[in-house]
Amino acid sequence: MSAARKKIVLTVQSVPRDWGALREVLHTAVGLAAGPPRHHVVVILLGDGVVHGLRGHDLPGTTIYMKAARAHGVEFFVEQQGMLLRGFSEDQFRDEFKVVSRDLLLWKLGMAEVHLRI
Repeated sequence: MSAARKKIVLTVQSVPRDWGALREVLHTAVGLAAGPPRHHVVVILLGDGVVHGLRGHDLPGTTIYMKAARAHGVEFFVEQQGMLLRGFSEDQFRDEFKVVSRDLLLWKLGMAEVHLRI
């Protein structure tokens, strides 16, 4: 018996305790996207969690997990309002992260069958 493919959203809303936090989120996302079963995974950075998507704060292994996440179709988003309130600009984030409105993110959350807050 195989489990059904799910639409899963991982949200990150808190300030990192260390810069390895993105690697842990990616590890979870890759595991869910690679399966079995292969789930559709979206990672959303909200509020204080937007700092996880900034360039240059990688620990060893982050790049490998990011490459694997892209290969398995994981989507990445940063909340525009959270970014602006914290004084960041779009060019400070990794290329994989799309900066989008809160409304679009709420729609993505509404479409999720599973929502994990990390």
